Amino acid sequence: MKKTLSLLLVIAILPLLPSCGYTMSGQATGLPEEIKTVAITVFENNSLEPNIEAGITRAIIDQFTSDGRLKIVPEKTADSVISGVINSYSIEPLAYDANFDVTAYRNSVSLSFEFNDQLGLGISYSSTVSAQSAYSVSTSMVSTESSRLSALTTIGSTVGRSIVGILLESF
Repeated sequence: MKKTLSLLLVIAILPLLPSCGYTMSGQATGLPEEIKTVAITVFENNSLEPNIEAGITRAIIDQFTSDGRLKIVPEKTADSVISGVINSYSIEPLAYDANFDVTAYRNSVSLSFEFNDQLGLGISYSSTVSAQSAYSVSTSMVSTESSRLSALTTIGSTVGRSIVGILLESF
């Protein structure tokens, strides 16, 4: 009888407890509903690695396009703009073989971005994100370079997902 009473009490109290706040990802943004479009400018490259800005910017745009909650448009017609700076790029050995030759490297990129509305809502946000990706070394220089570029694309996608998450899910 005592167990039954305790169980009934717990069942009666459960609906009164706060919920966990679960929402469906990808259904809404934390931004004002007026912001429906975004322009993403080519990120400035302050790293020592030439020409990585176009690929990283493209990967970020692809993440927003894939997400679909904000439409990518030209800057002059956008409700908001994302701009950024690639602060650093590094490459470091990750693995060696028995002869102490490098068999894998790790690429790392750190960048800062700014989000600003163009509707006069006064929304401005900035943050820094970073990502890394590993790639294998081959006996072919062409294959190794292809792996390095693929790792950079992975970094761009990771950074893009982070920015989408920060702006649309955590804002």
